Amino acid sequence: MLIAMAGLMACGEKSEETPASGIQPEHISMHTWVLDRLTLQFPPDATESDVSATNLDACERDDQYRFPSGSAFALSEGGVTCVGAGKSVFRDLSGGTWTYSSADSLLTMSRNFNSQVFKMVTLTPSVMHFRQSSIDYFGSESRYHFYFSAK
Repeated sequence: MLIAMAGLMACGEKSEETPASGIQPEHISMHTWVLDRLTLQFPPDATESDVSATNLDACERDDQYRFPSGSAFALSEGGVTCVGAGKSVFRDLSGGTWTYSSADSLLTMSRNFNSQVFKMVTLTPSVMHFRQSSIDYFGSESRYHFYFSAK
């Protein structure tokens, strides 16, 4: 259920934003990550609202995310298994590639014709936080924030 609409909306991060400072990209591939929390900002200057309970299924909350060197992205089921294909944007990208651009702090994950771009906000040895901006059909922007912890 994880943001199935993320693939349906026009997504992308604005490159004119200042890159996040202090990001050490090697931390991305040093750990296995677990998605802890999902928040929404609408409009983008609003306070983040936690939407984890309504947008994350139990089977997604224990999945393990790996970004190994060599650019392959992998998602592994945790103890609770998701049933069915296309459950989330990350599940659809698993087995694809990832790149990180330090110049603009953008994490890009791609598989086949699906490419998703995320703006890295925080990356430490224990926390990874990135966001994705979406523009709806009315031209309104919203931002989803993904908070991961190192396992």
